[in-house]
Amino acid sequence: MGIRQPNRTENCFEMALARHWPPFDWQDVTIMVAVSGGADSVALLRGLAAIDVPHHKGARIAAHFHHGHRGQEADQDQDFVAELAHGLGWQFVTQRATSQRVLPKLGQEATWRRARYRFLRTAAESHGARFIVTAHTADDQAETILQRILRGTGLTGLSGIPRARVLSPAVTVVRPLLTVSRCDILDYLKGRQQSYRHDATNEDLRFQRNRIRRQLLPQLRQHFGEAVTDNLIRLGRLAGESQAVIDSMTQSHVERCLESETDQTMSLRCSRLPLESDYLAREVLMMLWRRRDWNLRDMGLTQWVELAALAIAPPASEPVVRMMPGSIRVTRVADRLVLTRVAGSDPPIAN
Repeated sequence: MGIRQPNRTENCFEMALARHWPPFDWQDVTIMVAVSGGADSVALLRGLAAIDVPHHKGARIAAHFHHGHRGQEADQDQDFVAELAHGLGWQFVTQRATSQRVLPKLGQEATWRRARYRFLRTAAESHGARFIVTAHTADDQAETILQRILRGTGLTGLSGIPRARVLSPAVTVVRPLLTVSRCDILDYLKGRQQSYRHDATNEDLRFQRNRIRRQLLPQLRQHFGEAVTDNLIRLGRLAGESQAVIDSMTQSHVERCLESETDQTMSLRCSRLPLESDYLAREVLMMLWRRRDWNLRDMGLTQWVELAALAIAPPASEPVVRMMPGSIRVTRVADRLVLTRVAGSDPPIAN
């Protein structure tokens, strides 16, 4: 029997994957792919294995986080991913959640996300992985942008999921499927005759993401056309381009006002902020927040306005202290604003 040749659908998916993340960029480093067992992550793993260069130097690792819910089904997810990884010649690492406690300020989805990224980061650093690769798709991007619109986001939020994000000095998260639709992924798996696992919690309408995916987006497409997803993604791209221009302006102000910084603390001179523009002052503070990888998810417009008002106000006779989401203590003393992440607070949630 001859070797089966990939069909057109398979070639298109793998070519798109190679175009957005060329294998020669990662052939000599260790990569770790986050694999839940669902369609998106299974397609990512199969696709990367297919386009990988024959004589790569780095290790190839599939990482699976067992959330500890869904009982036997979750155990079967783990077994499925392990078998798939070993069949492709990849290493397999896994970890089971140590706690089912949901953090009240975050909710269940964010608590799970935080635990998953903590595992991925720790596993990547312990195995020397330069990249963590996740299977976020074009559909995920559209859903995220719509979710953030509903929350009342700014330009940064409208930019959606970033293609790459530094998780630690040694590890970067890469998302090479952000332009690939879920339909294309399902076609690819069908062509490969590759099965995948189904997580019933993805149907649970108690979660906002599922309501957007199962109810809101289908209604928008029905009433306003199939281009809704593409238009949301275009909005994200344009917002990202606009934010890049603003960031270039903001950077010079950051350099002027930032006096000192450590792993947990930053101190800035308030009089050197762009006092002529509340908007730019907020952007400076946001850039400083991102610089330290502090919690942005729970910082809404109300918190940014409060923080900027404290920074640009005339100095008070006594120190003024505020607590911000993510256990960030903000202290205004004379002309200085000191931002400190309180020891023992939870790490940020990856975007």
